[in-house]
Amino acid sequence: MRRIFLLIFVMSSLLLSACTVKIAYNQLDWMVPWYINDFVEFEGGQTQLFETEFAEYLDWHREDALPKYAAFLDDLSKLFSVHWDNESGQFSMIPESTYLEIEHRLNGLLDMTLQPLIAPTLALSQSMTVEQITQLKQGFTESNQKFYEPYLEHSESELREQRADKVIKFLERFLDELTPQQLKHVANWQQRHLLMQDVMLMTRIHWQSEFVKAIADASSENKQVLRDKFNHLFTKRVEYRAKEHRVFYETNKMFFIELFDAVFSEMSAEQYQHLQNVLQDYREDLLELAQINNK
Repeated sequence: MRRIFLLIFVMSSLLLSACTVKIAYNQLDWMVPWYINDFVEFEGGQTQLFETEFAEYLDWHREDALPKYAAFLDDLSKLFSVHWDNESGQFSMIPESTYLEIEHRLNGLLDMTLQPLIAPTLALSQSMTVEQITQLKQGFTESNQKFYEPYLEHSESELREQRADKVIKFLERFLDELTPQQLKHVANWQQRHLLMQDVMLMTRIHWQSEFVKAIADASSENKQVLRDKFNHLFTKRVEYRAKEHRVFYETNKMFFIELFDAVFSEMSAEQYQHLQNVLQDYREDLLELAQINNK
C-alpha cells in the first residue's frame, strides 16, 4: 500500500514539488486511517473488521483506482510529447496553468483514494475505548517527534544541501544524469526555497487534534455528522494547514515550477526518452497490478 501511494506522490512531485514525495509519504502514518493500527491495539471484533475492510479496499484500489493512475501517467507522457520538438531537440515551457490543472487532478485522485476509507474509519471509531484513544494520542506524539527530530540535528545550510541532493536524485530518476547547467538550476533553487518543517509540524498537530476529537466524540455523535467530519478530514486536507503552511506551500510551488521549467528547457533527447521510458514503466506496472487482481 505504501508503494502504491508513494507512486502517486512521485508523479505529483515531478511536476509540482520535489519535496512532495517526502511530505506525502510522511502523511501516510497520520492521515490514512489504515495506519491507525500503528498507534492503537485492536480489540475483539476490531481486528476482524480491519482485516475484512482492508482486503476489500485493496480489491477496489486495484480494480478501480490503479487504472485511473495509469491513465494519468499516460496523459502526462502525452503532455511531455506535445512540448518536445524532435527536429530541434528542444522542450518548450509548460504553462503555469497546466501545472495547476495537474495539481488539481492529482488532488482528485487522492480524494478518490481516501474516500472509501471513510466508512471503515467510522465503524472503527465507534468501538474505540478510552484507553485506545489515549494510545492514539501517544502514537501521534511519537510520530511527530520522529518526523521532526532529524531537522534538529542539522543546520539550515545542511538541510538545504540535503534537500538539493534529494531533488537531484529525484530528477535523475526520471531524466538520468543531469548536466552541469541543470545542476546549477538546482543550486539556485536550493537557496530560494522555504524550509517547511515547522509549518508542516503545525499542520500535523492541528489535523491530529481534530481527528482525535472526532474519534472521542464518535460514540455519542450522530452517524451522518460523524461521517461528514471524517469526510472533511480526509478530503479537505488543505483547510487544516496552518496559515503559514499555506503561504510557504504556494511560494515553494512556484519555485519548483520555475525549477522544472529551467531543467526541462535544457533536456537532451536522451533525457527526454529516458523520461518517457520511466513513465511507461510505471504505467505498465500499475496496469499489471490491476490485471493481477482480476485474474
